[in-house]
Amino acid sequence: MKNLALSLSIFLLFTFWSYADKASTSRDITVAEAAKILADDPDVVVLDIRTPEEYSDGHIEGALLIDYFDDAFDSEIDKLDRDKVYVMHCASGGRSGKAVKKFSDKGFQNILHLKPGFKGWKKAGQPVAK
Repeated sequence: MKNLALSLSIFLLFTFWSYADKASTSRDITVAEAAKILADDPDVVVLDIRTPEEYSDGHIEGALLIDYFDDAFDSEIDKLDRDKVYVMHCASGGRSGKAVKKFSDKGFQNILHLKPGFKGWKKAGQPVAK
C-alpha cells in the first residue's frame, strides 16, 4: 500500500510539474529586459501587433508586423514557428496582453510580453526605426 501511495504521489508531482512548466512559457517583461534579450540573442523575433499606421510611425528594428485587428491575424499566427522566442508588443500592452493567451493556446512555447508596449520602449529612450 505504501508503494502505491508513493507511486501515485510521484506521478501527481511530475504531472503538476509538467503542467506548471508549460504554463510558464509566457511572461511579462520590462523594457530593460527586452533590450537585453534582443541585444544578447539575434534569433529572438520582435512581434509588433499594432496597426500598419502605428508601425509606420516607428517600430523596434526588425520587428515583424501582424495587425491584431486584421481578419487574418489568426492565420498569420499559424504561419509562425512555435519554437522561436518572441518579444511581443502593441502600443501600451492591452492588445498584446490579450494575444498572449491566444499564442499559448496555439502551442507557442516562448512568448515574452513587453508589458509597457511600444510607448514604454520609446519613453525609455530605446532605438526606434521608421
